[in-house]
Amino acid sequence: MQTPKVSIIVPVYNAEPYLRRCLDSILAQTFPDFEAILVDDGSTDGSGAICEEYAARDTRFTVVHQSNSGVGGARQTGLKIAQKTDSTYCIHADPDDWVEEKWLEMLVHEAEKTKSEMVICDFFNHYEDRARHLVQNPMTDNPYDTMKLLFHGLHGSLCNKLVLKSCFRDYSITFQEGINYCEDFIVVLKLLMHIRKVSYVPYALYNYNLTNMNSYTRTPTMEAYFIRKRSCDVIAELLPDELKSEINYMAYDNKLFALRNGFLTKKEYYGYRPTPLKVVLRYYRNSKYLFFGVLAWMGAFKSALTAYHYLTRK
Repeated sequence: MQTPKVSIIVPVYNAEPYLRRCLDSILAQTFPDFEAILVDDGSTDGSGAICEEYAARDTRFTVVHQSNSGVGGARQTGLKIAQKTDSTYCIHADPDDWVEEKWLEMLVHEAEKTKSEMVICDFFNHYEDRARHLVQNPMTDNPYDTMKLLFHGLHGSLCNKLVLKSCFRDYSITFQEGINYCEDFIVVLKLLMHIRKVSYVPYALYNYNLTNMNSYTRTPTMEAYFIRKRSCDVIAELLPDELKSEINYMAYDNKLFALRNGFLTKKEYYGYRPTPLKVVLRYYRNSKYLFFGVLAWMGAFKSALTAYHYLTRK
């Protein structure tokens, strides 16, 4: 096989119902110069066998099987393998999602044309009954300004971002062990602290499947909340001082995840990263839940919960 231009890293865990669609969309790429690294992270369904099937069909697909270490560990395994090849760029794809046929072609073309170390594209969010196109134009090629936008609508995923692979080696960027929520956000943040230029392709080339509610961190458990909380704390530690206040929005969203599922205590709500009023107003802009948010901010936690459950039933 010729030297691949792009390494595609696919972390796989119990994705049997969706995996073929993902891998078929990679096979359909108009840009053929890639390697797909499939990391089977201890799947207990048929995902591992599907990965082997595609590797047997096409030499551009490589499979590695490992004990379950979480999505962050699977991404890091894929990155280590990619570092041993001569590819120029890397990108990620999640096994329950799929990509447009010009995903690689358009991103690589933009990277080569602009000499950018990161190229961002739009994406679709797919729900049960509709799809939504999310524009990801950073309106700048400055990495620091792009980093600020991660807290104002720019998605932190690596699936809609082609990255110059040498950046990971040059800046010693890895996926942090034990971090399995926002693990890609954290890596994007680290990259934007070092790289020199970002570019943008104004097309939705990636498709997120939001109908799969079996995702580990979407499962409403206290453990999932603390996983989210730990990731939030890691991000806060990475941010420069002038951006540390941006973490309040993410922390508030995590607290509401626990609230919606009935295991947020008053002590946790007020004790963990107290939420400024401006964050509440921003979060509930044009939302019927604004009354709940303001009541909680004022300290009327019990009344706020009553209001929240009333609004949820309506």
